[in-house]
Amino acid sequence: MILKQALRIIAQLLVGSELRHWLDDPKEDHFAPRFARPGIDMTIDAFPRSANTWIYYQAQLAYPHAKIAHHIHSWQHFFFSKLFGVPSVLIVREPDGAVQSLAVKKGGSLALGYLDYIITNGLGSLFADRVHFFDELTGDGGMTGLFSDMTERLGGEPTTVDPDEVRKLMAKRTDHKNVKTPAFRHDELGRFACIMRSAANKVYARIEREWRV
Repeated sequence: MILKQALRIIAQLLVGSELRHWLDDPKEDHFAPRFARPGIDMTIDAFPRSANTWIYYQAQLAYPHAKIAHHIHSWQHFFFSKLFGVPSVLIVREPDGAVQSLAVKKGGSLALGYLDYIITNGLGSLFADRVHFFDELTGDGGMTGLFSDMTERLGGEPTTVDPDEVRKLMAKRTDHKNVKTPAFRHDELGRFACIMRSAANKVYARIEREWRV
């Protein structure tokens, strides 16, 4: 897993590497991951373990005819969205929750997880048109702000989302993803992980200053 993490970080730093996702663009299943390109209506994406799937399902069901790019988990997705003129929304979760949850699900190095977070959210926030926060979107009525952004960019009003339909989609596609984030254990971090965690928290604080309403 550590090798995969390292390769992902290297791929993130090679501008253009994420264009490989064009090769597996879904033709029939619009719930599958999709990379931004001309003709896409909006990009909604985030670092892993930031309620990507739940948020995307709600957005797609609310705007069933919209072509939404999602689930690439890379800052480059926002760079190319900007390049192609596709409006984009970055979802940001606080570092410990996102990185710890990813480590529980997939294992690997916490230090590399925090570094990946810094790259994804630090650079992604520079190119995204809007930023929304995980804690707001997953709270009561939290999707209202995102739906407002979508209405502004796509026009029309959102279709009422049936919670049962969202639950069915989540149960069908994400049972293997549902892992509980453990309580944070600072004493388990090595020196490099502590440095990366501190940097990730500074990135998050900067994004909050710029985007938290």
